[in-house]
Amino acid sequence: MHVPRLTVGLVFFALLVYLDASIGAQRLVSCPRDSSHTSRAGHPGSRRCSSVEYGLYAPSSRLASRAPRSGTYATNHADRTLAAKVPEPREVFGFRPGDDYKLANHAQIVEYFRRLDRASDRIVVEEIGKSTEGRPMILALISSAANLENRARYKEISRQLALARGVDEAKARALAKEGKAIIWIDGGLHATEVAHAQHTPELGWWLVASEGDEAQRIRENAILLLMPVMNPDGLDLVRDWYYENLRTPYETTRPPALYHHYIGHDNNRDWYMFTQVETQAVARQLYHEWFPQIVYNHHQAGPFPGRIWGPPMKNPVNPNLDPLIVSTINQIGEHMRKRFDEERKPGYVSDIQYDMWWNGSMRGAPDFHNMAGFLTETALYRYATPKCYTPDEVPETFGERHGNMAAKIPSTNYTNPWLGGCWPLRQPVEYMLTASRATLDIGAKLKEDFLLNIWRMGSTQIARGEQSEGGPYAYVIDLAAQHDATRAVEFLRTFRLGGVEIRRAEVPFTAGGTEYPAGAYVIGPQAFRPYVIDLMEPKEFPERRLYPGGPPDPPYDMTGYELSLQMGINADRVEGAFPLPPTVIEEIPPPPGGVQGSGSGGFAMSPNLNLGVKAVNRLLKAGARVARTPDGTLIVQNVPRDLVDKEGRALGVSFDALETLPEGLRPLRAPRIGLYKSFLANMDEGWTRWLLEQYEFAFTNVSNDDLRTNDLSEYDVLLFADEAAEDILNGHLEGTMPEAYVGGIGVEGAANVRRFVENGGWLVAWDRAADFAILSLGLPLRNTVKDTRPQEFFIPGSLLRITTRPDHALTAGMEANAIAMFSGSQAFAVVPAAAEGDAQAPRDIDVFVEYAREDFLVSGWELGGARYLAGRVAAARVPVGKGQVVVFGFRPHWRGQPHNTFKLLFNPLFLSTLDGGLPATPTH
Repeated sequence: MHVPRLTVGLVFFALLVYLDASIGAQRLVSCPRDSSHTSRAGHPGSRRCSSVEYGLYAPSSRLASRAPRSGTYATNHADRTLAAKVPEPREVFGFRPGDDYKLANHAQIVEYFRRLDRASDRIVVEEIGKSTEGRPMILALISSAANLENRARYKEISRQLALARGVDEAKARALAKEGKAIIWIDGGLHATEVAHAQHTPELGWWLVASEGDEAQRIRENAILLLMPVMNPDGLDLVRDWYYENLRTPYETTRPPALYHHYIGHDNNRDWYMFTQVETQAVARQLYHEWFPQIVYNHHQAGPFPGRIWGPPMKNPVNPNLDPLIVSTINQIGEHMRKRFDEERKPGYVSDIQYDMWWNGSMRGAPDFHNMAGFLTETALYRYATPKCYTPDEVPETFGERHGNMAAKIPSTNYTNPWLGGCWPLRQPVEYMLTASRATLDIGAKLKEDFLLNIWRMGSTQIARGEQSEGGPYAYVIDLAAQHDATRAVEFLRTFRLGGVEIRRAEVPFTAGGTEYPAGAYVIGPQAFRPYVIDLMEPKEFPERRLYPGGPPDPPYDMTGYELSLQMGINADRVEGAFPLPPTVIEEIPPPPGGVQGSGSGGFAMSPNLNLGVKAVNRLLKAGARVARTPDGTLIVQNVPRDLVDKEGRALGVSFDALETLPEGLRPLRAPRIGLYKSFLANMDEGWTRWLLEQYEFAFTNVSNDDLRTNDLSEYDVLLFADEAAEDILNGHLEGTMPEAYVGGIGVEGAANVRRFVENGGWLVAWDRAADFAILSLGLPLRNTVKDTRPQEFFIPGSLLRITTRPDHALTAGMEANAIAMFSGSQAFAVVPAAAEGDAQAPRDIDVFVEYAREDFLVSGWELGGARYLAGRVAAARVPVGKGQVVVFGFRPHWRGQPHNTFKLLFNPLFLSTLDGGLPATPTH
């Protein structure tokens, strides 16, 4: 019988497929267990496999029998005609993105995109800034050659529609028809989440080189703003650490240093404060240059066992958001989910963990600018090391925090469960490619909708402002009415970086029945009103429990965080409309500063001014003598008037020229500061470094070895940032890290710190590190919240009212009533001294800040505060030997935001240099 060649070929192919599937299953079953590793989500005993063992990956799911092989190179082969001159990533890297044990570094990624730029007119690579450590930050613009040639016009269309002012519906529709969807996609922020930076070169290559219908449609209707790497320094640090430890027991350990020089993981917590150069560079692109309609921020740490978390988001929704932004993000998320189901890639999960309340993340802040900002969280093992999971390692549910949502049964939020399999780095790379292409696809297909809707939201928000809906008509900020005018200028500059429209009066005006001088600032109705209101008006986070009477359902991040409160801004709310000043300003100048008066005895500066601290540090470096008066005023001598005037004008700090000096002067000098730095990559230590540098304090990081063995008398003050006492003492345990990074300060270090204080040194510790001070120095304080359960006491991140003692040296320059950020922080009670009858043992403790006794919650959410926190000690000083210990229950400089409490940290630094003890304080 004659058998056609085609039939024989099909039979042979089917046999190969069968053998491949059978061998693959055997490989999965025989993959050796690696009991020494636990996955990030805390599910031990999963399998670590090499690429030889797992071969071509086929994810296990309810639809696995119908699922084609995943793989962008495989699935895209038929629909692409590549220009031979366009390089693929592997040609530059020497490996395919996602290959086992391989990671491209920042220089390789930059070089690849520059080669793409040289090879094609469909991409333009721009440098938008330098990272903290000086690496180039690049942005790739990808579209058709014609669109890129005309990009200035499309950028202007995007700007007009986003700002909405002066654009009626007819013009908006015409602009939407003419314009192109502007879509931002980035390679993530968190450097230990390695896949997102590895996927961007392949995404760029596909959109530049492919001649498939989808790629052509995207290039025609959209401009992709692709930022390959948002954290260049972290990428290189993590990649180098991984390569250094490959094939050792420490292969998947985390680096002993922050993966952003100052703030580590908090680089995704800086998106309304803009403290870091990386955040600032991106903000300029989003809110001043391109005004994209879609902002997609990749991450890699979703809830197990899902393979990728994406929108729709979890409740609650911030009421300041435009409802259209919520439905738009839902629409994009469901489009992504459908794409994953079409490609038979299981594990897309939504509606758990990540809510729509907080404004401070890279994906959250754009929502308040009417841009559809969202993230995905693709599953992560560790770095480029592969991992396999057997079906019995997949839990039945996602856990209590996620409402015990079924993990093995399909649901509306988890349509195609992932039931185990291997997860090499190539898989998250491919999942990210699918999600990015789905986002580009919907943006291109519905480009007129996205363009028109950002105008709809902007024009609606302007109208709401004009009607004083959801907030006042305008805010007026008069610098002369501020406790600290330099703080107010920093606040206004921060708002400007966020794209907020700010006006300045050139002549006096009246608003709400109040007269305001020329120079007053006005924030009026505008398209970005959700952003303005959210950072100005206190809010109440809805109480949410995992189940009735159970523990709280934790928010994604902060619940109360308004910059107007954290920075101590006196902003008048004006409800009724009034003629707005016509001058819209781009740059905020410093407040009036310099030297006033003609005296020659010295220059006096108020203690109220934060930037006065920077001025004093500059003058000390120039050889000035500085002294403190009993009321905290600082007196500068021994430097030319011209220099004092120059620094004062530059910073907005006023100095009064005195003819005669006041009595009771106490000399100060530049403090010798030691800041403890462990190998646990402590973000608060990094924030402290950043703050000290911003205000130009000289300091030295002290290590575990320094504290154990060195003579500490070279320092005036030691700082311990927020870190658990056991971590300070013990650090990394033996066998968990390379030997050089094991251990903490130990009992030897604690004893040496105590000797330092007893001999006259100062120790300042805050938040959890306060417990270390209490324990190691025997302070008569008790942490009242340390052992509470969440059902009893829970303040995840809220603004609280504190009361200070303005007559106290440690609170000099502070308001009597201030605002502190409490984020899982501490409160203390004084341990009573022994007493019997009229006899009482001596007790020397100086409480100078308390949490308010009533109405302590200003914004956010709290449970149990009345019992465990109200009226408790927030900050205290305790003498130990000849020295002083100062502890704070909260972080006075939390994430660089609460400018109204910075002086609580600055004051003890200068006071540590006083000879003869602290200034006298009235009895409290």
